[in-house]
Amino acid sequence: MEYKLYSEEDSCGIEVLRRGQRVRVIPDIGEKEKLSELVALLNELGADEEQLDYIIEDHLTFFSR
Repeated sequence: MEYKLYSEEDSCGIEVLRRGQRVRVIPDIGEKEKLSELVALLNELGADEEQLDYIIEDHLTFFSR
């Protein structure tokens, strides 16, 4: 599983890749700088895709102020 920063025009989010193929995009969830830090952590820790929604919810609740 690999996570990448996703950006399109004014939207910034997270792209989920499995074996190099896009399997999911979560658009418009935050600022580029903070999301790039989150994406790096997701990859570093090997975060499970099943937990991604909970991780994003926590990120938005506690770290996007």
